[in-house]
Amino acid sequence: MLSEFQQKQLWEEWLGAETRANYCADLCTHFRRLDDGANWAVLLLSSGAAVSFVTKLPDVGKAIIVAIVAGTSLYSKNLSKISECSDLSFRWNSHALDCQELWNDIYVEDGQQRLRALLRKGAEISKSAHVLPNDQKRMLKWEEHVLRHRVPNYMSPATA
Repeated sequence: MLSEFQQKQLWEEWLGAETRANYCADLCTHFRRLDDGANWAVLLLSSGAAVSFVTKLPDVGKAIIVAIVAGTSLYSKNLSKISECSDLSFRWNSHALDCQELWNDIYVEDGQQRLRALLRKGAEISKSAHVLPNDQKRMLKWEEHVLRHRVPNYMSPATA
């Protein structure tokens, strides 16, 4: 059975996991769009006809522009970020479901052990996320979303 404090811990862990799952999914979409944009830019810029409309640069200048765009795309490592975000979104979603499962049966005998395991799992997942950017505005957007759906009569600080 979980104490009142432990119930609060579980509730916060659950909401935090849902928030992070949504945040990582949103970042995945963001990096996918960046990668798609870079790929389209390389495709268009590598076509001599498209570049000739944009600039009067000699062929060497055009090649340099294409190389810079392609190099920037490779350097940003969007594909690995997409993979990491997708994996983290899945892991946070799974964690949120585990938290919800315990929340739906907080009087279970092994609740304290299960909560400890969930808190450890959350810390482990967080450790994996340190490679991602900390976009506070994006995170707050998803926190607001989760709170609006999970907390009765929730009022956003922006509207309060």
